[in-house]
Amino acid sequence: MPNNKTNTTLMTEDIVRLPLVSPNNIRNLDSSQANKDKRFINCFAEKIRNPLSSSANVQYYVTKRPGFATHTTPEATSVASAICVWSVNDTDAVITAFGATNSTLYTGTTELGTVTGVSTFINQTLVAGTANIVTTTTSNKAYYSTGGTFTEITDGDFPSNAGRTITGPFVFVDGYAFIMDTSGRIYNSDLNSIANWTADSYIAANIYPDTGVGLARYKNMIVAFGKETVEFFYNAGNTPGSPLSRYESGFVHFGCVSQYGFAQIEDTIGWVSASDKSGLGVFLLDGVQPKKVSNPYIESQLATSTTAGIFVTAGKIVGKTFLIVTSSVGTFVYVVEDDMWHEWSSTTVLWHHMSGTTAGARKLYSVSRTSTSGKVFVINPASLTYQDNAAAYTMTLQTAKFDGDTVNYKFQNKLSVIGDKTASANAVSVSWSDDDYQTWSTARTIDLANNDPYLMNGGKFRRRAYKLTNAVNNPVRLEAIELQLKQGIH
Repeated sequence: MPNNKTNTTLMTEDIVRLPLVSPNNIRNLDSSQANKDKRFINCFAEKIRNPLSSSANVQYYVTKRPGFATHTTPEATSVASAICVWSVNDTDAVITAFGATNSTLYTGTTELGTVTGVSTFINQTLVAGTANIVTTTTSNKAYYSTGGTFTEITDGDFPSNAGRTITGPFVFVDGYAFIMDTSGRIYNSDLNSIANWTADSYIAANIYPDTGVGLARYKNMIVAFGKETVEFFYNAGNTPGSPLSRYESGFVHFGCVSQYGFAQIEDTIGWVSASDKSGLGVFLLDGVQPKKVSNPYIESQLATSTTAGIFVTAGKIVGKTFLIVTSSVGTFVYVVEDDMWHEWSSTTVLWHHMSGTTAGARKLYSVSRTSTSGKVFVINPASLTYQDNAAAYTMTLQTAKFDGDTVNYKFQNKLSVIGDKTASANAVSVSWSDDDYQTWSTARTIDLANNDPYLMNGGKFRRRAYKLTNAVNNPVRLEAIELQLKQGIH
């Protein structure tokens, strides 16, 4: 965490540079403490290292997140449920599913057909050199396509056709398709096939009795998530039956909250945990061991969310890796490189599921399970916007309390905002609270297009927190608040 001190010691009269990034101190005891202490909403702390310095020379900034622009509108007035950029066929076609009862799948805006039930996941693979996309649905069915109409898997030995309930996405290893059922069995297709299955081709994740949640691919292994456990399997070439064997040294005695509660993040996996001891946490895989990345504040918020409201996805944005945890109480976002959390908020959640291109402009696409716009959204690095679906959202930066290591009165003569100058008008509203975040002063506005954005005459205080907000369709990157203060004797 940053080692900047929020409470910079004051002399009798001084200019104080107040850093915006400080160690986490958010209270998490109960709902009465909500919205207090340091918060970053629609902005994230960014750690910049000086590669030419032999010392730990690090500069911290707070940067406004990019917004989600409209990419296409495959099915106006409908909600989406799944997305996949089809990269294995070298076209980077955006495959999506829309519909509240039965899903219609699209490549771009071209319809590929309708499946029974709502599509839960869309995945891609190669079968004997042919690119395929597959989807599972809420009707306990699975379908595949090579680019045309989707075909249902009707083999009687496919688990859902044999009385089992499938859960989670397909994963693909060495020519096999794997799918989990809710009892914890891991079924595999016949080699180099999606359509053909054999009755005894399965292995059970059963070190502990548990309910199956879903599968993920991790390096050369398959990760089997249960409600209260995680197990690891590898292709041992076994025959007949499942080719998999359990990796005995890999076992985690807490699981995943739901089939939507985990996501691939390049060479690792992030997930929201669940266990028989209650409480939720956020973890990344480090080898076959879990690495906890959530803090008490994040966990206290997730503890009040419904299970059905939790969706985990991930993406690369402005050179950073974002793990995005959407819940019924808010969206919490972890930046892997900087080991820091922030929040996203908008009129409508537009980021339930994400998928990115592997070539060209490296665009990141998303769909929403709540927006009825029928749209696919995009973050395009070559043309960033700071609106969501053409609507303004508010960046909010709220600081920890500052007292200069004394409770004596401080008289604020001038406040300057230190940050990047913008080419066009970019209003930032500044307010402060002197009573532990209970009330806020009337906001005053500065413009980041000015060479010296500042406010005069800030009154007196003993302990003060600051709030900066911005809702302009412009980038924002801030470094500090500079205060010109005079210290009192009482």
